[in-house]
Amino acid sequence: MPERLQILMLEDDPLDAELLVRALRRAGFDFDWERADSEDTYLEKLRPGLDLIFSDFKMPQFSGLRALELLKERGLDIPFIIMSGTIAEGNVVHVMKQGAADCLQKDRIERVGETVRKVLEQKQFRDTQPPVGE
Repeated sequence: MPERLQILMLEDDPLDAELLVRALRRAGFDFDWERADSEDTYLEKLRPGLDLIFSDFKMPQFSGLRALELLKERGLDIPFIIMSGTIAEGNVVHVMKQGAADCLQKDRIERVGETVRKVLEQKQFRDTQPPVGE
């Protein structure tokens, strides 16, 4: 795991972003973060070198699914965690099939530490595997 994580948060509510920041700090993470609340801002901030992306499932003019699609189009392998106040089980299955690393309910923010550790371990494992066909 990197010593200092680089995190991008897609969140239209600054208060929800701050709650996530506090939960990550309580879980012991050292990180820098930026917030985006629109597709244009997300694309400006989306870059190699990010360690994690958190995304609200639904925002007024943007969605977590669209953000995940744009991430895949750019060919970046950055763990993508969907956060939602309410998300139907069918939607959880759908976003996981689309490539999200995990989904978290906002009312279970205390799980963020274990979730981040898990997805970063999965990423580290992928990074140490030889390319397919070798």
